[in-house]
Amino acid sequence: MNIKNISKFRLAGEKCPEDLAFLVKHFLPLLSEVEVEFNDQADWQPWADKSYLSEKDLADPDIAANVQAIDDTFALISFVAEFPNGEYLGYWRGPENTAIKDSPLVLYSSDGRFSLCGTTLFEALHLYTYDDEVLARIKRAAIANGFKLDFDCVDDIEELAVSPDAYHETRYYQLKGK
Repeated sequence: MNIKNISKFRLAGEKCPEDLAFLVKHFLPLLSEVEVEFNDQADWQPWADKSYLSEKDLADPDIAANVQAIDDTFALISFVAEFPNGEYLGYWRGPENTAIKDSPLVLYSSDGRFSLCGTTLFEALHLYTYDDEVLARIKRAAIANGFKLDFDCVDDIEELAVSPDAYHETRYYQLKGK
């Protein structure tokens, strides 16, 4: 795993946020144990797989509009990690093309939903990693290395920015002509 490749291929050349670099440098094996995998490859796009759709599905105007709206939403996300059950984590850049350092994180779930999940990877892990021991180890190490963690529970994490789910829904209705 190479931080330069993450920057180049996953973040459009922008600098890796410090929390991402810290987790990749110190916690890849531990995160792998809880099925969180970061990726630094240029051609990594498993979230975009549509092989499960038949030609008949794609001929349906509702399905075609939804698939295009999802793809348009994907184009506004810089994905960096895969979570268990085919879920993907990335930086929501939105239509404004927000800088990575200012972008909240978004999770694309296996049921086709987009959910904002914090402003740091630590918050996202807190929301979507269910191994308390792993979370405690990462939290202790992060604090010891000077990271400010200002949350104690999921309820304390604020959702910031335009919702990618709302963007997807708006785009879907635009494509349907409504």
